[in-house]
Amino acid sequence: MAKRLKVYRTTAGFYETVVAAANQSEALEAWGVRQNLFAEHAARIEDDPDVVKAAGAHPGQPLRRPIGSNEAFKLDPDAPAAPKGGKTRAKANADRRKLDKADAALEELRDRQKDEAADLDRRMDELRAARTTAESRWDEEQAEARKTVDRECRAYAKSGGR
Repeated sequence: MAKRLKVYRTTAGFYETVVAAANQSEALEAWGVRQNLFAEHAARIEDDPDVVKAAGAHPGQPLRRPIGSNEAFKLDPDAPAAPKGGKTRAKANADRRKLDKADAALEELRDRQKDEAADLDRRMDELRAARTTAESRWDEEQAEARKTVDRECRAYAKSGGR
């Protein structure tokens, strides 16, 4: 039995975005968002029949249009329309070197951040262990100090002090 889908709407950047999903969690996942936009009143259920129809044609896939426009929602609103004559051609001299270099730099940055996070986690574990050791030592020292206070209190009382 197919899931009953609802259409949800939010804004993201310069776009209004809708998605047909079974529930709010699936909508947030489709938008790639972790925060609850619904709790923040930044997302809502959409009931416009044209929008519902467009989103229902692509369940689980966000459709966008520029904010404030009356254009139809599309999978990729920035894509140029194909010429009426047929397919568009890719530029013959397109050079990916800069894109590849930027992508490699991003990967390298992610790897460095991942290593740094792992190092911080390791250091935090060491600090937690040191804290646990110190707290045990403190407990022992306090117990010994209490014994000393009790012993001295008894000796004081025994010698006539009040």
